[in-house]
Amino acid sequence: MNNIVKKRVVTDIELEHVVQMALMSKDENRACYAALLLCCFGTGMKPSELAKLIVSDYLNEDGFIRTPSLVRAEIAFNGCERPIYWLNQLSNIRHTLLVVMDSYLATRIGAGMDRRIGVPFRGLDPSAPLFVSLPTTEVHPVFYQYRVPFRAEQVTMLISRLFELAGIAKVTTQCARRSLAIMLLRRGISPHFIGELLGLSSQRAIKLLCMDVKISLHDVMHGGGKSDSSVALQR
Repeated sequence: MNNIVKKRVVTDIELEHVVQMALMSKDENRACYAALLLCCFGTGMKPSELAKLIVSDYLNEDGFIRTPSLVRAEIAFNGCERPIYWLNQLSNIRHTLLVVMDSYLATRIGAGMDRRIGVPFRGLDPSAPLFVSLPTTEVHPVFYQYRVPFRAEQVTMLISRLFELAGIAKVTTQCARRSLAIMLLRRGISPHFIGELLGLSSQRAIKLLCMDVKISLHDVMHGGGKSDSSVALQR
């Protein structure tokens, strides 16, 4: 059986808890970590794609969110571009992607520079990696050249580690795609659109992703219901 069907579904409550724990940590990269978490679970992008995003994938020149954006073909895992909806209402958690990303980007450009009028891309290099971390040293670098882009394997390890630190084991980036797909399915969204969002062209791949989950009329009529992983799919 495909390993992906064994992956758990992460609830909004669990995700909110992990994001909160990340933001409350003393790590200098806490805002970046929280932003990565929300991007991973809110867009369904794979680690290799998240690691290759650039600033202009998220921001327009005027500093506002680029919506809809695109997973560019050159970074997409399947070589095909697909939409990114940064601004969406998929989850019910208090820490929204918009707020957390604003906080993170403010750390990239220094205090008082966030969304300055007339400064393109909020003062950031549009071709620079969207997600970068401060190196773990005694030095507190402020300037971008000291910041380190993420690699795909680092994103994978980071997501699992953040959940472990919050007391939730065995959560991977594959869980993020599964959780998003099931949330959409419970809201009555067509598998075709789920596949378009996640870059899956095969109906079989979408069924495997959502296997072992039962969708009820109650779920659809109440905006998705509870995202637990203890139910079985009707096929």
